[in-house]
Amino acid sequence: MKLTTALLCAVVLTSASACRKKPEVAVTAPPANAAPTGNEAQMAASNASVLTMMLQEFEGKNGRLPKDVSELSTIKSFGPAPKAPAGFKFEIDPAKKQVVAVKE
Repeated sequence: MKLTTALLCAVVLTSASACRKKPEVAVTAPPANAAPTGNEAQMAASNASVLTMMLQEFEGKNGRLPKDVSELSTIKSFGPAPKAPAGFKFEIDPAKKQVVAVKE
């Protein structure tokens, strides 16, 4: 009888604490546009090298260089074509057959 009463009390106490309202957690949104980190030039060079590989594949498949960088979006082997970081744009250097990052 004592054991039954003790078990009943334990069940009531644990279930009562589980029913309490949990405090709401504040959800904070990430900043819309993060401040530039200062490594845009490095990122532009890195993205240009990926685009150069895409350019080489494009030339191999089509037998010509693309008219502009946007044509490289048809190459899916490397995923989506990387975007130029703020303050840069990508251009194709036909003499060297590579993509270069140019400051705007």
